[in-house]
Amino acid sequence: MSETEKIVAILGILIAAYPNFDLKVETIRVYTEMLKDLDAQMLEQAVLAHIATSKFFPTISELRDKAGSLVERACLVPTAAEAWGEVMQKIRTFGNTLYGGSVPEFSHPLIGRVVFCLGWNDLCLSENSIADRARFIQAYEVELNREREDLRFLPETHAFVEELQAGEGAEQIRQLAGRLALPVRKSTWPVPGSSALTKK
Repeated sequence: MSETEKIVAILGILIAAYPNFDLKVETIRVYTEMLKDLDAQMLEQAVLAHIATSKFFPTISELRDKAGSLVERACLVPTAAEAWGEVMQKIRTFGNTLYGGSVPEFSHPLIGRVVFCLGWNDLCLSENSIADRARFIQAYEVELNREREDLRFLPETHAFVEELQAGEGAEQIRQLAGRLALPVRKSTWPVPGSSALTKK
């Protein structure tokens, strides 16, 4: 069975679950094209999760969101509160690096990225943990949402962004990133349908 046939078969589950939805041939064609990068097993689980939680036929973005949520769970991404708790534990264990030592490693790259942005020693020496917690959680949620957005992009979108970074738009992107104080970065999560997630 080809990937297209697998997707059509999975869409058949949706047709059976939502019999009142008028699924046209052209709609099937668009869904197939926009979901073809997802692993068939992951797509099927996303479909089943949607059926279990929604009364309405899913949009393409809803199915990609469900697939992204499955990846997020599989990657054991900590919540903002869990991430802050880990940072506090590391501060108590390791302390600042003013007199030697190094910044500790964290369980997920997102935590380390936010700590880097806020400053490890600044967090260690701060006397206002309530404000630090609020700033950390806000920054963490921003980074987490960026990762979620990256995860849901189509492969063609990722390829286009990489072309922009490498081509004539590279300098403009770097200037814009500089003005926004943003690093030009790559996602730390695997893309749905990638070899990191696909089961042979």
